[in-house]
Amino acid sequence: MTPAVSVTAPQFTQRWDEVVEAAQLAESLGFSGLFVFDHLVPIGEPPRPVFEMAAALGAIAAGTTTLRVGTLVMRVPLRGELVSERIAATVAAIAPGRFVLGLGAGDKLSGDEARRFGLSTGSLQARVGAVDGLVASMAESQPDIPVWVGGSHPTILDVIRRRRAGWNGWGITAERFAEVAATIPGPTTWGGPVVLGRDRKEAAALVGERRSLAGDPDRVAAGLAEYLEAGAAEIVVSIIPNRPERWRFFAEEVIPRLREWSIGDR
Repeated sequence: MTPAVSVTAPQFTQRWDEVVEAAQLAESLGFSGLFVFDHLVPIGEPPRPVFEMAAALGAIAAGTTTLRVGTLVMRVPLRGELVSERIAATVAAIAPGRFVLGLGAGDKLSGDEARRFGLSTGSLQARVGAVDGLVASMAESQPDIPVWVGGSHPTILDVIRRRRAGWNGWGITAERFAEVAATIPGPTTWGGPVVLGRDRKEAAALVGERRSLAGDPDRVAAGLAEYLEAGAAEIVVSIIPNRPERWRFFAEEVIPRLREWSIGDR
């Protein structure tokens, strides 16, 4: 059985055709899903272009037929509970049975972005409360939509446990992932940046100062297998550089290694 492996969309571009074509490529390569970020400007690089989450997600959903699509993560405080719920309902109607709603409360990294658009970041209590409210309303109004909540702050983990929602641990170590996953009653998933080189030398040149899982196919597959071993039902990779040829290389070289891991002795 092939482990569920998804990728993040190449939103940071000025060419819309690249985004839709990437979604169709992900579908053809056998990735489980494609997830979009929720940023109005790229973190740390405001001059770079970016396609807005909700609009991008709708087009990706309409341009694919079998690929799961989702948010990783939609920041509930940015739009409010009601608008966020309507976005979820719309995408679910476009892609019935294929939508995953990832939710988040925002963090310090998104503070500059909020200020640029005159948006209030709000207190931690208010932001987590917004996530809590949406998780509860989704369970009543759209119970068939899988809901993942991102974050590792104790208050957001309390929401996940109490609401029995799914959890996504973005960018954390396998050891920390295993520790938290053991306390989560719902499904657990991992996401994070992955730098894949054809060999260790190329991976080292690509990684630069980024804190990422990096290496050749053997190293990357082994690193991802640690999260699967720790209980991840799915992994979502943000491949660096986020280009079609890198996706194809990942699908050809890493996914088969993960498949071998899943059917081998563990």
